[in-house]
Amino acid sequence: MNCVNQWITITFKNGQKFQVYPTSIGFTSVSGYVPHTVYNALTCRGSEIKSIAQAQGCLNQWVQVTLKNNITLSFYLTSYDEQYVGGNLQTNELLKYSDLIADVTC
Repeated sequence: MNCVNQWITITFKNGQKFQVYPTSIGFTSVSGYVPHTVYNALTCRGSEIKSIAQAQGCLNQWVQVTLKNNITLSFYLTSYDEQYVGGNLQTNELLKYSDLIADVTC
């Protein structure tokens, strides 16, 4: 399935759905964008990021993202605007949760 450079929907077994826009999918990392609506919190050095100004000091650094289903992932933050967060995730970190995923559509 080639879902790069298009919006995909990840459906978890508990029924929750997340929209993701992957720009690169590799063996070691996945890069792309997610809307702010898919996560509960984005945390940098212990403080929650809630604005573009706060995000500026955390760009190009590892932050923690807690998704709506309470999965917390390390996320390398590369961009932050009014609608989306961009960055990279390590593939091995994503694979830990693969058994929770019911479907991926693009």
